[in-house]
Amino acid sequence: MRKSNTVTYIAHKGTLIVDPVSELPYTHYTAKGGEADNLTLKPALLKFKVPEIAAGVTIVEADGIFDTDDCKQETRTVLPKAQLYTPINPRRRKSTPVEGVAGIKEIDPYGRPVCLSGHPLVLIGRDIKRGEYIWCCPCYHPRCSPESLLHPVTLAATGAG
Repeated sequence: MRKSNTVTYIAHKGTLIVDPVSELPYTHYTAKGGEADNLTLKPALLKFKVPEIAAGVTIVEADGIFDTDDCKQETRTVLPKAQLYTPINPRRRKSTPVEGVAGIKEIDPYGRPVCLSGHPLVLIGRDIKRGEYIWCCPCYHPRCSPESLLHPVTLAATGAG
């Protein structure tokens, strides 16, 4: 990649395939900087095609740049059972108010529920039998510091509110 007539920088792009549970990388693909981002998906998937692991893959999650019909078709070709999910920047989408659901005020533009005190909920698991996600208010989550998040119920109980 050229920055000026006297200085040249060599750029590379990396695509990494990672297990979503253990977060350990399976394989990677490195491309030259001039190659389009969406063209790096297929070579990475082809390197990943290990029969024992690839047979169980049903979801491939990638950046929004991979949201093209070609990338979706390539994913289906390389991994027949897999479907490509590409989160998109919500841009100007507004939060959607929710009524009739206990503890949830709205759904933010990224699809996360928001608690009554205005904090995005933390996904802590999924109930496979019921097909439901389990969400927790960050005020009660052990990884969050209580000083940074004050819940109205906590404030009333301590007399601080």
